[in-house]
Amino acid sequence: MQISYNKLWKVLIDRGMSTAELRKKADFAPNTLTKLKQNQPVALTLLLKICSVLDTDIGHIMSFVQEENKETKDVPKNSLEYFNISKALSMEFSSVYHVNTKTDEYVKYESEPGEELKIVSSGSQFFKEFNDYIEQNSYSKDKEHTMLFFKKENLLKSLQLSNVLTLTYRMKRENSYYYSRAKVILTPVNGVDYVVISVSDVDSSVRREIEQTNALNTAIKMASKDPLTSVRNTNAYKEAEKEYNSKLSNGEISNFSVVFCDVNDLKTTNDTLGHAAGDLLIKYVSSTICSTFKHSPVFRVGGDEFIVFLSGEDFDNREILFKDLRSLNRKQAMAGKNVFACGMATFNPETDFAVSSVIERADSMMYYNKRELKTIQNENNK
Repeated sequence: MQISYNKLWKVLIDRGMSTAELRKKADFAPNTLTKLKQNQPVALTLLLKICSVLDTDIGHIMSFVQEENKETKDVPKNSLEYFNISKALSMEFSSVYHVNTKTDEYVKYESEPGEELKIVSSGSQFFKEFNDYIEQNSYSKDKEHTMLFFKKENLLKSLQLSNVLTLTYRMKRENSYYYSRAKVILTPVNGVDYVVISVSDVDSSVRREIEQTNALNTAIKMASKDPLTSVRNTNAYKEAEKEYNSKLSNGEISNFSVVFCDVNDLKTTNDTLGHAAGDLLIKYVSSTICSTFKHSPVFRVGGDEFIVFLSGEDFDNREILFKDLRSLNRKQAMAGKNVFACGMATFNPETDFAVSSVIERADSMMYYNKRELKTIQNENNK
């Protein structure tokens, strides 16, 4: 780590201070000034004291450059530590900005893979320049909220509420885009607030996270899906029942109905015509229920049983829809075809305290319908 004497001299001129005054106020030995002129390493504590006296950003006078023609063992300990820290940071961040929020002056650091951070540029209008860059290069869908995030007044206001801010956003890359992530911290120095903005390319890790999330969601969806009918299965029904019970206890819902359906004579169909015919019957029943109640979740909760939670339009039109379903099954029974029995019950806040009590009433109504349909079938078979 080296001090650029030319940079230090410029700061001295800007502050109207001589080298003698600096040496006296910073309380360092005469030979230290000689070291500075010769660009020799200087203790980090002394450097910080110089910055404090000059009320300046450390980046204005420091060069993150290891001395050439010297082995690492010859580098003073503090320089080696700073070099290693800088090298470690460069593994995560592709660029770092150190910004004076009072003047908008900034220093930008970058690094090559495995190398230490080095100053690559500086300027006096960070927020304007950075937002111009975002506007020109950010992915269209992320542009607005990214620019709002980096807007000076928004950023400083947010930093008053949180010590660290993080934003992941997409930047254009040829005909595609890549993910970047910015981390921002606030660092007050001598009464002036500085922000350090560290930007890293996280495209591969974010895309990997997206793939894992999609795979997990697919697995969860498959785990809650009946493979034969593609409606929801028993596991999904148990989760839905828990959710409804929770909403009932919290007073979040007060109106819903349940339809309970059961396939008649499925065992007889399997025994006489084979399981393939039984599967076709189950799929027919599932399709009929889904096409009747188009806006409600359908669950296959057993080999021959289905439950539907009616909500929205289906709940509003439940009497008509349920009557149509019953009428269809009655016609099928009169024609000597396979049928399925149905029962419906509506939640009553005065008597029902859980989904199970509504299910029980719908189940009882379904068995009454089952006997009715069997009677029709038996009469037609005489």
